[in-house]
Amino acid sequence: MLYSELIVLGYDITIEEYYSITILHYHNTVHLYYITMLYYDITIDCSMMRSQETLISSQYSLCDITTLY
Repeated sequence: MLYSELIVLGYDITIEEYYSITILHYHNTVHLYYITMLYYDITIDCSMMRSQETLISSQYSLCDITTLY
């Protein structure tokens, strides 16, 4: 999705300088994780994970993340 679409849907979006992990909260129980490439044009759906720390504390490459479905 484009960021503008996510903002309209009311998601909380966190953007960092180069890469970011965007955490979308769904009913406060499911975290949808997206990794965002440079320029923040489009987010790529990488994984649905139960623990925020699992993704953030581990150093995955984009290829690794996309295998975590």
